[in-house]
Amino acid sequence: MDKKEVLKSEFIKGKVSRRDFNAGLMGMGLTAAAAGTFIEATIKEAQAATPQRGGHIVMASSDDSAGGTVDPTLIVNWSDLDRNGALSNRLTETKPGQGDNGLVGALATGWEGNADSTVWHFELREGVEFHNGKTMTAEDVVHSFNRHHAEDSPSPARSYITSVTQFRADGPNVLVAELDSPNADLPIVLSEYHFSVQPADLEDYNHGYVGTGPWKIEEYEPGIGSIFTRHENYWKEDGAYTDSIEIIGIPDNTSRVNALVAGEVDIIRTVDSAFIQNVEESDRASMMVAPSGSHLTFPMRGDTDPYTNMDLRLAVKNAVDREKFLEIAFNGQGAVGNDHPIPPFDPMHCDDIPQRMADPDKVAYHLKQAGMENIELELNVADSTFGGSAAGEAFAALARESGLNVKAKVNPSDGYWGAVWMTAPWSGSSWAGRPVADMILSIAYKGGGDWNESFWNNERFDELLVAARGEKDPDLRKEMYCEMQWMLYNESAQILPVFVPWLDGKSNRIQGLEANPYGAMGYFFWDEIWIDDSQA
Repeated sequence: MDKKEVLKSEFIKGKVSRRDFNAGLMGMGLTAAAAGTFIEATIKEAQAATPQRGGHIVMASSDDSAGGTVDPTLIVNWSDLDRNGALSNRLTETKPGQGDNGLVGALATGWEGNADSTVWHFELREGVEFHNGKTMTAEDVVHSFNRHHAEDSPSPARSYITSVTQFRADGPNVLVAELDSPNADLPIVLSEYHFSVQPADLEDYNHGYVGTGPWKIEEYEPGIGSIFTRHENYWKEDGAYTDSIEIIGIPDNTSRVNALVAGEVDIIRTVDSAFIQNVEESDRASMMVAPSGSHLTFPMRGDTDPYTNMDLRLAVKNAVDREKFLEIAFNGQGAVGNDHPIPPFDPMHCDDIPQRMADPDKVAYHLKQAGMENIELELNVADSTFGGSAAGEAFAALARESGLNVKAKVNPSDGYWGAVWMTAPWSGSSWAGRPVADMILSIAYKGGGDWNESFWNNERFDELLVAARGEKDPDLRKEMYCEMQWMLYNESAQILPVFVPWLDGKSNRIQGLEANPYGAMGYFFWDEIWIDDSQA
């Protein structure tokens, strides 16, 4: 950035007066006329970049069903997550480039752990108002977290906080978390989307949901669409710019992109890689792209025949050329996976594990060892997963090239996550990346977890998971995570062939929305969105 641009930036921020801006420009050799023209252009630019209040935006998620919910303990599909994101806040947020390793305060203004990370204190933001006018207190946070923490809770997020012995209030504005084993990552864990805050006296967690978020329920019909209107007493002074936000589900990839480029919706979740060019060539919209730890998996039920057989699982893992799969199913967008969920850019990624390749000889060997040389396998897929049903069909076709007889069964997106995923013996799944390794390993691979989609259990793995949470030596911690990744590579009942970037689309009229590696469509920083119709 040259001296003129630095001065310009300081003027826009209000750190330099107009007189000093003019003097500085003339000191750089500009004439009075040229300096005046530059100043006027800068003022217009600053005005254009200033968020404006008002307007209505429409988001299209990649799925929805009549059985959807906004109850934080029951969230499963993308539309559930998106609706809750509009209505709620968490104690902390993950925003790359800010705070400590991307972690910033939201409903909490500060946090501190004791020496061994077994007790954490969170200072809560004062004066936060729920949609119903109630002021948030620590008791509300305790109640909200206990809904996940309770032993009989249906929440998959319970697996994140099993080491917590209790959440308690220390006065109206301090939350205390006491743990039976160290967890240095707890402040990051509590940024996860399930841990939103509701009033302690709330009775209806679905249609009567009340949160602290930028919008509140106006109309709510899962499977059809929902409209949320601005929470006028939202705690962020610079936020909640739009009057209302509408969230609908468009499961079909083609229809979702067509709606964006036609100007019928403003933001869409997940642009299939085959349609990136359609968005880029549009004069109405653009792509939002962020690298991520998000990934596609094909979990087998390790508790259900024939997938209880280790040799059959190894035959499946060795059947597909992952580079070719990435190219066919995702147009090369992303990175190949190696049957564990820690992405290559994560500091805990184990570099020593050899990349699994397609190997027809190994497929034949393991099928013979299993006594299943002629077995026919059915892979259930749907358009609601990363890559859609086309990715599942591509995976099956590549497996057949290696001598494994796989047929892809395409299921309707509506109801897929409730009726097929974790129910069928073999199915497709999608996972958003998490900011720390412990979170994805705890929710998807810990024995007995609600979202342990492959039903895989290993006592040693679970012991290492607990130990790694409290280990502050990064080298020792990585050794533990590396051992866990080897276990998943060798023994688990699932295939993780690719990591995929966030590929979302937005209208040119949408301002203030930036791609975020931790989640689609900017990962809930929607209160920063504003509308500039001159860019439409």
